[in-house]
Amino acid sequence: MVRKLPGFIVAVSIFLTFIQAFPACAEEQPPRQWPSSHLTLKNIHDYLLKNRWNLDPIEGIWNYSERQIWQRKESETESISLENVYQIAIVRQDLQSSDSFQAVIVSSKFDDWNFPGRIKANFTHSGQEGVYTARWFGGDYHVFTSLFVLDQDKRQLTGAFQLHGDKGRIVSRVTIRKTFPANHIRISELH
Repeated sequence: MVRKLPGFIVAVSIFLTFIQAFPACAEEQPPRQWPSSHLTLKNIHDYLLKNRWNLDPIEGIWNYSERQIWQRKESETESISLENVYQIAIVRQDLQSSDSFQAVIVSSKFDDWNFPGRIKANFTHSGQEGVYTARWFGGDYHVFTSLFVLDQDKRQLTGAFQLHGDKGRIVSRVTIRKTFPANHIRISELH
């Protein structure tokens, strides 16, 4: 009898195999000290509900997914999809500033990032409605800068990152979907 491994385990195995082809982006261990927020999930929920009529569209709790495409110089291409690997809360940097936001880890499927409160990214308004500049910290704590675009319904952010190495490149197409608060908050969410 052949036993199938869950898709996530297979995806992580493939990712780890390919990350060896890009040693410049790999670190041996995550940093012991990393910027973190003092906010708890309860604080974030309370803030989002209390300010629900004045939130920036990017503020909320989001699930992060990405599709990674490896393009080797030998013209071989492979890809994997990583679904809902992070849950992040995006809130104003100091809960008061007008255009600076931080993405705070709520949970992660990766041990290196499963530290609730750890800062995963910083976002600022780009000057164009629904477009944000992100300073994103990758799985290996490498810094990426990219634009993220909010969809018309203000429920999904999309962006992309690229990593170049001696043997090719990795392109990550990122989708971040808002899970809270809903566009139309139900009475049950207020309690």
